[in-house]
Amino acid sequence: MRSLLTRSRLWAGMLVFTALIFTTGDKVHATWMWIHGHSANLEYMDNVVDPEHYRLGWGLDFSLKPGTFNWVHFAVPTIGEPTYGARYIRLKFYTGSPDARVDLIQVYNADVLAKTFRGVWQDGWHTIVLDMGRVRGFSRGMGISIRVTAGTDDTQSHRFLFNGAGARFVRKQ
Repeated sequence: MRSLLTRSRLWAGMLVFTALIFTTGDKVHATWMWIHGHSANLEYMDNVVDPEHYRLGWGLDFSLKPGTFNWVHFAVPTIGEPTYGARYIRLKFYTGSPDARVDLIQVYNADVLAKTFRGVWQDGWHTIVLDMGRVRGFSRGMGISIRVTAGTDDTQSHRFLFNGAGARFVRKQ
């Protein structure tokens, strides 16, 4: 009897699971698309301390000259289907001190600015997920641009390390 009851529960669970798969189908499909940090591009190489050694196996690793800023640009792999879009982006990075900051993040659909985030991320490792407020289409490719700034205190580290960037793509409702 106990064996029969256990089998009945197992079958009921499998039936519910199968029903969920068939009724929700692609409505729940979501996927994170990522790009590795060593694929990022710096905009102003003159502001970098050692422009010869900045792309390494673990990501984009560079130091800024004191009192300068730069832009780090990521081209995120994008699902170009008009029925898909992204609401969340995610970044993983390191700043070497309170004098090394990420203060502006911009998300683009090709050359069109989709969303701007302002804040101050400094002094250590950060894994951040940012909400764009709604699912946005990226029919021409997603770009994430991050402004990094180095203060004027030359006794502090102005090192930055970017491991990667990504976006969570979902089917639009």
